[in-house]
Amino acid sequence: MIFLDANAFYSYIGRRNLGLIQSTHVNEAKLSEYLDSIREKSLPTSVFIEIMVHFRDDSSRLREILEFRLRKGLPLFNNIPDYCISEDEITCIYFIDDFSLRKYAYKLLDEKIGVESQFAYLFYEITKNLYLEYRLQEIGDFTEKEEKGVWNFLGRKEAREEGDTIIEIFKDVLKRGYEQDKEQNLLKEKYIDKLNEACQIIDVILAGCIACRDEGSNIIEAIQAAYDESVKKGFDGVNGTMPGIVTQLQNNTVFLEQAKIKISGIFQKHHYNKFQTEYLRNVMFTAWFDRGQKLKKNDIFDMMCAGCLAYVRPIRPGESVLTNTESYIISFDSTMEKYIDSVRIANTAIIQRFKNT
Repeated sequence: MIFLDANAFYSYIGRRNLGLIQSTHVNEAKLSEYLDSIREKSLPTSVFIEIMVHFRDDSSRLREILEFRLRKGLPLFNNIPDYCISEDEITCIYFIDDFSLRKYAYKLLDEKIGVESQFAYLFYEITKNLYLEYRLQEIGDFTEKEEKGVWNFLGRKEAREEGDTIIEIFKDVLKRGYEQDKEQNLLKEKYIDKLNEACQIIDVILAGCIACRDEGSNIIEAIQAAYDESVKKGFDGVNGTMPGIVTQLQNNTVFLEQAKIKISGIFQKHHYNKFQTEYLRNVMFTAWFDRGQKLKKNDIFDMMCAGCLAYVRPIRPGESVLTNTESYIISFDSTMEKYIDSVRIANTAIIQRFKNT
């Protein structure tokens, strides 16, 4: 099965036909000829949502995209856990008027915002808890009972009481961002702001706990000193927060590698497949924790798309059991290409067919 990401789909239909800038490094004619010759090709649901959201205000483009998909025989492949678009749903939208079509695209935008805000919160929780775990290990002299109390207050209790609120904050930011065509930057700023606040609270509360335990310590002075030190470490709520966390975590590479494995396991338990968790660990978390990059909203749907590599076509009657039934993704995104090259070299060879040299 051949799966297309958004840029591959745009090149298949023709970027100029959609009013997009022509790509100089993709041979659209070769790509189109190849895909037209392939019966088993599909459009992941995550990609379909991206495309419909991108053109949500242009009903003529939306209709052109839908008709092209139908004409080329590109069924949807549901690759988002807990969210499904049926072919019946898609069939119905061919018969609605332009206003209703744009309204449907905005419904998909709401779904996209929901997925992105949930993931942004999940990444926030993971990063915050990693920092808390590291700080507890760094301090090293809390009793088991004391550590349990800290986790209950700063981890579980905060998640229960503040989780929904933070998700709603991320949703509101994304809604404003999509209205202003600044969704990436606004989410990134709010994500860093909340993460900065959480890490400072961790530092201050841990200092307060130590001061309470140590006789003769001035709790107020300890808390103020911890806050000042937190700012010095880089938790400034702007550009220093993520590098500040990274600097702390990079002091213990064993801890960091163990954390990446543990996080991948968490996602697997929530029905994300091997390739999605590998993309999460080897691309997203490596960028955050090894290179100190900030949250990139587009990584979320790219990670969903990477999961299509897990699909294995069933052997048909009469076919040899040695038949290649693996799936491949056509993508011209540099990050996705690097990931594909690391897990399925034969896939890279397919992509290279359509590159202008």
